[in-house]
Amino acid sequence: MIIPFRFEMPYSPDLSARIEALALGPITVMHVAGSPHIARSTKDEISRQSARCLNLVLSRNVPWNLGYGSRVAMRSMDSFITDSVQELSLDIAFDYDFVNIGFDAQWLGEWIPRAGAAVGRQFGADSQWSVALNTFVAALEPDTILRAPLPPRLLVDQLGALILLASSEPAQITTLSRATSISLRERILDCIRSRCTEVMLAAPQVAQDLGISVRTLHRVLASQNETFGFLLMKARIDIAVRQLSSPAFDRLTVGAIGRRCGFTDDSHFTRVFRRHVGVTPLALRRARLA
Repeated sequence: MIIPFRFEMPYSPDLSARIEALALGPITVMHVAGSPHIARSTKDEISRQSARCLNLVLSRNVPWNLGYGSRVAMRSMDSFITDSVQELSLDIAFDYDFVNIGFDAQWLGEWIPRAGAAVGRQFGADSQWSVALNTFVAALEPDTILRAPLPPRLLVDQLGALILLASSEPAQITTLSRATSISLRERILDCIRSRCTEVMLAAPQVAQDLGISVRTLHRVLASQNETFGFLLMKARIDIAVRQLSSPAFDRLTVGAIGRRCGFTDDSHFTRVFRRHVGVTPLALRRARLA
């Protein structure tokens, strides 16, 4: 159920990952945690697959970007079902904690006659059954399954039933009430965090990822006394602080870290960093090493 990938490491000079897997008859539950990276499955990787498989992927802790035909901004606790014969990419800018459930199309077909209703679909907080599905999936990891007071087959059937219910429920139309504005603000922030290392990132790209207008994006942020530019800079600085505070990045110069975090100019990086943190990037690193 593991798809061949090629990896890129734009966020860290090292790649680490831990995978725990448990086969439960027609499905395999994997708990995957590791360091930031970009993983791609292109035609070359697809040709090396031993068999086609579907995967339900969920991040339990961080936003990330999925390339699956088009770019999909995934929030923490959103899930997505991918097909291994489709080219895809995973762009994860933070240390992550994922649940990945692999199964074949035949098993999904036993629950959903039209697999297209589930494959290639994002299941998020705009649907009550999607929330139920994602909460259930987030709790699935090998250790907890082995300790569960239920036969594994019941857990497998529960997963199939929740996928069916989530796939059958149409996405709800959101309005800009105060409550939904706050919810949309969190989605905007998650998208900014997951894409902030892109040098040319701008508000129209985030709005397009979220399916809203640029005007709506700015209006939601303004209602919280925030601006897109400030949130983008803060997201970049947050990543820079983590990297400068970690021995894993000591081989990189301060300028190299700035460029990895989306800054093209070293002096601009230093000015923005000092404004947000109160000290220069070099001073922060030296303080840790002292």
